[in-house]
Parts: sequence; structure tokens; C-alpha cells
Amino acid sequence: MTMGILNFQPATRAGARLLIQFYGGSESGKTLSALKLMAGMEADPSKRVLIDTEAGRGRLYCDAIAGGYVYAELTPPFSPERYIAALDEVEKAGFTVAVFDSLSHLWGGDGGVLDIADNNGSKGVAKWKDPKARLEKVKRRLLTSRCHLIFCTRAKQPMKEVEVNGRKEWVRQDEWVEQFDKSWRFELTLVLQMVGRGHFLHEYPKGKVPDALKPIVEGIDLINEDAGRKLAAWVSGGEIITPAQQALRVQAEEEARKGRAALTAWWKVQTKDTHAFLRTVSENLGSIARSADEERERLDRLRQQQERDADPQSLSDPFGAGGMQKIGTLSSEAAAGLAQMQAAATEAEVDAVWEALDLEVCRELGSGALDEQRARVNGEG
Repeated sequence: MTMGILNFQPATRAGARLLIQFYGGSESGKTLSALKLMAGMEADPSKRVLIDTEAGRGRLYCDAIAGGYVYAELTPPFSPERYIAALDEVEKAGFTVAVFDSLSHLWGGDGGVLDIADNNGSKGVAKWKDPKARLEKVKRRLLTSRCHLIFCTRAKQPMKEVEVNGRKEWVRQDEWVEQFDKSWRFELTLVLQMVGRGHFLHEYPKGKVPDALKPIVEGIDLINEDAGRKLAAWVSGGEIITPAQQALRVQAEEEARKGRAALTAWWKVQTKDTHAFLRTVSENLGSIARSADEERERLDRLRQQQERDADPQSLSDPFGAGGMQKIGTLSSEAAAGLAQMQAAATEAEVDAVWEALDLEVCRELGSGALDEQRARVNGEG
């Protein structure tokens, strides 16, 4: 059942996308395990990709995965915006599963969150406002991903001060902690601590496994291709949405974000099968397109206003001596203001409406609108 921007339907796992994190120390098997899992989740090597931030290390495993995988390198700066751009390119290229090795560079790498906080000129808690807000955009983008994502994250053993033989000493703890934002786990489907050769720990607090996934994870001995096939079968829920269909949804939303004219033009050249597949989300596409047009119109009005403000001549007549604009060219706020003036019965009422309007609305209407309505109520029109 479709109602506006929401598509109500029976709940299934079909179309859901997994966000998976492997973390651990050096040589814990994060990268190879992630690649094996990806190979099991996607049989087509051309649809699986490794995004490498480790200076080319991701190339070393090309012969270890049957059929191989597509490779791409993400170089510094490792800013939140570049990770978002990388995911955008992954989706546009039509990949169904992607490994990001490593996510830790987004946190502690050159141009990452810690770097931004240390170099933005602020102190104390204030220095975290901008980098945290930018990291939050990455989280929101991941939640709308059209492909399965597997993240490799470095981990460290924190130091703790303890008393040994009456003396205080710093000792390294047995536990491993991800080198990333602590709130990140809330956004992820599955978190596993890798301990070497495909072995892993999943019990809380070392890992995170939702109850629905526990029967699958607890039935896996090693992270390998077979584990990937089991996860893929579980998430498909018996109903498979093909990579081509996922790409089609992404393309439709991209066209909708260009506005109604672009969406209509794109829709007209699509096949009947495409129309049938997108029918359940057509109203949402229309809503996205309308929002895009409204935002574009708002920005156009703002640009025009800025141009008028920059014109020295406008300062002599800030309300626009050019007279009243036609109703079809007005913003909704200006049209409502004009309607109120037209409903006024006396000059005092007209003036009262005018004085209550925002300055931007008065400028849009022009002083001619005020003169015309005064003339109307005084019988001069």
C-alpha cells in the first residue's frame, strides 16, 4: 500500500543491506577475512570491490580469492566528505558488496576526524563540533547504502595504571578496542573481533550480533566464502532483488533529485518493466523531485535578493519601485501577503498587512503593490 512518500508493505529482509565491521590488531586476519566474506556474498567478481586506504596492501590478496575482485585506492586526505564520495562512486559503478580497508583512516588518518579537531583553531569540547557533525553525515550516508558494506578497523590494547609490588606501573590490557568513534557500533548490523586465520569473537562486548542473526553467526566456524553465502541467503529472505534493480532504484532517485522535469524525461524513456518495478516508489520519487524544485526556487530567490542587495540603486528604494509582480511569479509567502492586502477594506488595513510582512517579502512584492492596494480601497483604481 503506497501513501505519498511512504511505501507500506509486508516486512521482509529482501532489499536490506548489511553493515559489517571486522576489528582487531595487526595480523588478526581482517582484510583477508573481509575479502572471503565478500566473495561468498557476491559470486560475480565484477560486482565486488575493495576500497584500499592502506597504500596498496589490498592488492596482495588478489590470488587468494577465487575470481578476484575489483580494486580501488582511496588516498589522503581521509576526510568524511571523501569517504562519502567514495561510497557514491561505488554505488554508481553498480557494485553490490564493498570492503573498506580501513575505516580507521577516517578517524585517525591524514585529514580525518582527529586531524580536523586538532587543527580547526577551537579548544576543549568546542573543537569537536565540526568534525563530529561531518562524521555524522558519513553515518547517515551509510544507512542509505544500496550495497553491503564491510569495514576493517584497526584496534589497540589500551594502557592502564596498576599497582605492582607497591609501585604504580602502566601495563597493557588484554582487551582490544577499536580505533574509531565509540558510537559507531550503533549504526552497524554485525561487529566481530578477528583473532587470526578467520577465527572471531562475537559475544558482547567484544562483538555485536542482533538476535535474528545469532543462529547464522553461531553456526559459522570461520569467516570465509561459505560464511558469506550464508549471510547472503539470510538477508535475501527468499526474495532476491537483483543488483540491476538496486542500480535502477539509485538511478531513479538521482533523477528525482534533479527535479520534476528531469524525472519526467527519464521516466518516459524507460521500459514497461521498469515502470512496473518502480511503481511502488513512484510517489516517493515525485516527492523527492518536488522538494528538489522547491529548494532550487528558494536558492534562485535568495540569489536574486543578493543581487538586488548588491545593487547601489536598490538602496534608494529598498521595496522596489518597479511595482507589483505578477502573482504567478511570487513565492508562496509573497502570494499570501498580497492576498491579505487584497482582502483589506481600508487603507489602514492595507498598511497594517504591509507592515507585518517580512522585509524580504516586501522587496519581492515591490512598493507598487502597496500603492496599488491603497488606490483600490480609496476608489482610485
